[in-house]
Amino acid sequence: MLDSQQHEQRKTPFIIGTVALSILIFAGDLAFHMDVAGGVLYVVVVLVAMWLPERHVYIIAAASTLLIVVGRIDRFMAGMVCVTGAYRTLAFCAVVVNAFG
Repeated sequence: MLDSQQHEQRKTPFIIGTVALSILIFAGDLAFHMDVAGGVLYVVVVLVAMWLPERHVYIIAAASTLLIVVGRIDRFMAGMVCVTGAYRTLAFCAVVVNAFG
């Protein structure tokens, strides 16, 4: 059985990986054209976070939801609510279903 120090050492790479993956997806989400539902890729981050203790999944899901909203706030301000809102809603639902389902 693992003691607490070994358990902490085993989960550290997953935490670093999820943060790095979130940053990479966020950068790609900003670079993608408006017609690409790049926010759905945050589901991958949530699925990787499932290797961590359960409370981390909820934190990662909340952070992913925040990045989904922030990723295209400029499109909402420009009046492109219909397409952007649909893709953001799809991404939000996918993250929530995978985190809490």
